[in-house]
Amino acid sequence: MTKSVGALTVRTDPTLKEVVVDGKDMSVYVFAKDTKPGVSSCDGECATQWPPVPAADAEAAKGLNQELLGSITRADGTAQLTLAGKPLYYFAKDTMPGDVKGQGVNDTWYASAPDGWKAGVKRQALGVLDHPKLGKILQDKNGRTLYLFTKDEPWR
Repeated sequence: MTKSVGALTVRTDPTLKEVVVDGKDMSVYVFAKDTKPGVSSCDGECATQWPPVPAADAEAAKGLNQELLGSITRADGTAQLTLAGKPLYYFAKDTMPGDVKGQGVNDTWYASAPDGWKAGVKRQALGVLDHPKLGKILQDKNGRTLYLFTKDEPWR
């Protein structure tokens, strides 16, 4: 039986700021070693400690963009939820709602921020979000989208 994810939302953590949680307020994580699009790098024993978040009934709620949710097919054929293209995981040692015990484990596991980036980690001044439908989008250090006004005159 697949675990029900429910509505993903954003919770404010006193240290990490914005953290993505499932419908039961359990934190979800991103893995720094997931660098190949559409592929999870966490199988076998890794997936026992870091269970993949199932994609079946997930939806975005308060503070999360539904368009950033997607899924990949794992090696075992199951669908894993993604946020901005990054596979999402639970941490087996998170036993209570609101736990973020997986933050920073082995310098590769991080609670997910609402844009799929690492929560609680200082961002570069500018970053690029790889949106599943729109492609690459420029963002500021807080994950806010930057826009271009095409009627502006250069250097005036």
